[in-house]
Amino acid sequence: MSAIAGHAITFFFLWLFASAGIHKVSSANLDYYIKVFASYGMPGKWVNAQVVKCVGSVEIATGVLIVLPATRWMGASLAACLLSAYLLAMARQLWQGQLNMDCGCSGPSGADTSISHHLLIRNVVLVIMALLCLLPLSDAGIYQALPLAALLLVVGLALLMVLLYLSAEQLISSGQKLQRLKRS
Repeated sequence: MSAIAGHAITFFFLWLFASAGIHKVSSANLDYYIKVFASYGMPGKWVNAQVVKCVGSVEIATGVLIVLPATRWMGASLAACLLSAYLLAMARQLWQGQLNMDCGCSGPSGADTSISHHLLIRNVVLVIMALLCLLPLSDAGIYQALPLAALLLVVGLALLMVLLYLSAEQLISSGQKLQRLKRS
């Protein structure tokens, strides 16, 4: 069963990093991410544009690397590093009192989500999940005995993780909107 959960986590990360990376390398979103990166302290518009494209490309590569068995260790390591860097960047901004700063997590469509302690907790959970992908998976008999059933279970569990992630994002965003309404 641990092999199925491990593979499902890698498919979840494929979705998470590929979609995040595609958002960043999309020219339609470039100005948005340049502003977000600048708010985190990155200097210069040209430098930010290059960093945004580079980070987006690394995120896409991370998603692909983590799902392939031969490169899973590399993808999981990159995922843990990226998520930790995002965690530290948000923690630094919170430490400096930047409570209303856009986290940049959901792209322009989620621009109303500010950095918060909830996002730090989310990233800690994601880092732990990425580190779990570094554990060796013993799936020798699973896919030989029930290849279609195991694959369907992996995909179903990955989709459940995506839904849980999106639900948590929506709860965090809605909670922040309610707090802003209460203050005004």
